[in-house]
Amino acid sequence: MKIIGRYEGKLGDIAIWESERTGDRFYLEGETFQSQSSATGESRFPYVNLMEAFLEDAKSVLLLGCGGGNLATMLARSGKEVTVVDHNPVSFEIARKFFGMPEDIRCIVDDFRDYLRAERRCFDGVAIDVGGPGFCYEEHLDSTTCRSVLERLNPGGRVILNMIAVSDYDAAPDQ
Repeated sequence: MKIIGRYEGKLGDIAIWESERTGDRFYLEGETFQSQSSATGESRFPYVNLMEAFLEDAKSVLLLGCGGGNLATMLARSGKEVTVVDHNPVSFEIARKFFGMPEDIRCIVDDFRDYLRAERRCFDGVAIDVGGPGFCYEEHLDSTTCRSVLERLNPGGRVILNMIAVSDYDAAPDQ
């Protein structure tokens, strides 16, 4: 494993690692793995692949949370119009530079709750992939926010939420 990038993030120091054996890339912010993928952006996290499959029929997708941009990349490559909202602008730079996220993906730096309250466009799918150290789902996904998510859906649209407990998921890179 070698470090191929270092950044200062909102949740701690960020290191981008690359496996010399497989070429896989890892995005570690503080003590949290944000992403693991091939160098071309195909996620190695099973939940990201599940989210992609769940949104297969959507033509337009709103992603709340970026990380390494793997889900956004995979959806855009399958022809979907993708908008990503993340409070950490460095995530977009990392996703493009190290994880292959296409330039034409619309990236918005904002708190997802503020974005949902202000936005009026609707989407065929919404993927919620926010969290990390100190994140409280009950606080951030209150009834007002959940209602805002539903208001951003086109009729027949879908919402998927990643609620994996970071401490319960071992995403440590294999040597």
